[in-house]
Amino acid sequence: MSRRGGTKVPRPAAVRPWRDGSRGATLET
Repeated sequence: MSRRGGTKVPRPAAVRPWRDGSRGATLET
């Protein structure tokens, strides 16, 4: 449900890696 919240989340693709932490660190850096 959190990954599909495309209606409430304008960018679900950015929230998926950002929550992972391990993968978000590569995109965030």
